[in-house]
Amino acid sequence: MNKVNIKKIAEESGYSIASVSRVINGKSGVSEEVRKKITAILRKYNYILDSHLSRERKIALLCGNDEFSDYIGKVFNGIREYSRETGLNTAMVFKNNALKMTVLEQIREEQCSGVIVILPVMFRDELDALAESELPVVLIDEVIYKDGLGFIDHDAYSGSSEAVRHLLELGHRNIGYIECYIQAFNHLQRIKAYENTLKGVGIEIKPQWHVKTPLGDAMWHGAYLKMKELLDTAPELTAVMTTNDNLAVGAVKAIMESGRKVPEDISVVGFDNYTLAECLHPGLTTVNHPIREIGYMAAKEIDLYLKNPKERTLPHEILPTKLIIRESTCAPVNFNSGRIA
Repeated sequence: MNKVNIKKIAEESGYSIASVSRVINGKSGVSEEVRKKITAILRKYNYILDSHLSRERKIALLCGNDEFSDYIGKVFNGIREYSRETGLNTAMVFKNNALKMTVLEQIREEQCSGVIVILPVMFRDELDALAESELPVVLIDEVIYKDGLGFIDHDAYSGSSEAVRHLLELGHRNIGYIECYIQAFNHLQRIKAYENTLKGVGIEIKPQWHVKTPLGDAMWHGAYLKMKELLDTAPELTAVMTTNDNLAVGAVKAIMESGRKVPEDISVVGFDNYTLAECLHPGLTTVNHPIREIGYMAAKEIDLYLKNPKERTLPHEILPTKLIIRESTCAPVNFNSGRIA
């Protein structure tokens, strides 16, 4: 039995009973500075063991976009699979600039014991506060080495490099790139691999070969417009890579509307291996990004950490990727001698 009650904690901390109650129940309504001071006293008397931290575990799924893309859906499916196996409870928290509450306050209000951050690039301004919150936080597909944060990412660089080598082996030398406007770390790694792999074999990337989709436009439509631009400004291209499969869809549409064929005239390579990649005609060559597995691992790692925080550490994991070759790539046509060997 506790030797102190909530009134005693309030008196010793110098804060109101209501503030202490909010901290005990993990709710918003107190500053993080006040929360830390009250929490220290609760731990001093072992009172914290009777708080929300010892009740049913609930994980906040922090998402920067309320549009359920294939990517977000796969992450959720992985988390849901683990939750079904273990009974782990989850709560959705979306980024909403119209709310007067901070993201951390939203998480506190939901009385969550841990956080999985989906699309961390959209929460860069909030990551410091999350790291200092004393809640276990795992980032999906972002590498940040900071106390209080864990991450599970994929090897985007190797995957993109493998895709470039595939095109080179087919005989392509003029390879363009359509970049997504979202500047996530793994997206930048995909671009860097494209640049470095081509430079490594002595191919100079012309400025007009590399384009970026406009901010705010639908991903596929932005790529559709940029592919049309490439067809005009860089007609020598025989292959195009894209940051993700959604962009590849737009690129394929623009190529076909121009009267050209995929892959006979221009090969197209995506990234992520979304569900649509296999259903397209022709089937899309892409890089498999283990999105569902990452979601599953994130939920598992936080759950295990909450069960044994003194023995567990937050994960720093990078999962492998794999090139999936389908029908959207082939050797380029050489008008003098047919196909390049």
